[in-house]
Amino acid sequence: MHQQRDQLQMPDFDHNFYELLGISETANQDQIKRAYRGAMKRTHPDRVAGDQRDAAENQAKLVNFAFRMLSNPQLRREYDAQLKANAVQDQIMSRYFGGMGVPGSGNDVYEQIRQAQLAETRAQRRQHDRSATASLLLVFGALLALTVFAVVLWGVISSFADRLS
Repeated sequence: MHQQRDQLQMPDFDHNFYELLGISETANQDQIKRAYRGAMKRTHPDRVAGDQRDAAENQAKLVNFAFRMLSNPQLRREYDAQLKANAVQDQIMSRYFGGMGVPGSGNDVYEQIRQAQLAETRAQRRQHDRSATASLLLVFGALLALTVFAVVLWGVISSFADRLS
């Protein structure tokens, strides 16, 4: 067990292993194992195209590391303690920055504002596209109706002309 602990270095917390595997922090060993198998099926390098293989290998290594970390009770306790310490630190930093959040932490107010503006722009663009499509359909419908009316009128006029002559 000490050999395994020496081989596994504590992560730099760029990734939350629970989120990576798609499980809750209260997951039991069976749930961890099932989530690991599912994640490996999705990320295994042999299951992706050749140009994506390097990224898949890195993701598979990360999934393997997450499984080894969370399936070992001692390492999991240490990981959970470090996660909690980081969460407390993020809360303190968030308060220090006046509730603005640390950039890149998910609590970044400026990022939330930018995302809201992007969503509003997309919604306006969709509405504009719908209006343009409706206008085009109306114009083409009117042209089609006018053409049909002209053909029918021409037929009626031709038939009267033939009867008169």
